[in-house]
Amino acid sequence: MESSRQAAVFALLDAQVAAWNAGDLVEFCRTMASDVAYVNGEGVTRGREALLALYLGKFPDAPAMGQLSLDIDSVTVDQHMASVVAFFTLTQPKQTQCGWTLLTFIQREGRWYLYQDATFAMVRGHT
Repeated sequence: MESSRQAAVFALLDAQVAAWNAGDLVEFCRTMASDVAYVNGEGVTRGREALLALYLGKFPDAPAMGQLSLDIDSVTVDQHMASVVAFFTLTQPKQTQCGWTLLTFIQREGRWYLYQDATFAMVRGHT
């Protein structure tokens, strides 16, 4: 049973990466719980709509979003929650951001959602 839950979490991650790389922030945020919490070096953003607004302000179009990849370090799954530690790389036109992220997923009514995202990026400029 745990393997099917883990597969569902991996499918959610794949859907998020695909939506991001397609430049579709609405679809990217659809995988999030309505009460998602996003934590980064600038503070905490709470709620899917607030996070979508934050992303739309930072990434006005698909080229600005760049291309995202995740290298999964570890996955822990129990009956209704899961956590993922991953190293991400976001390649954008003028810079590359990379760093660690800790993602927590919650299962509600038979569906998995991103519940908490703590992401800390390092920025490297392109030459």
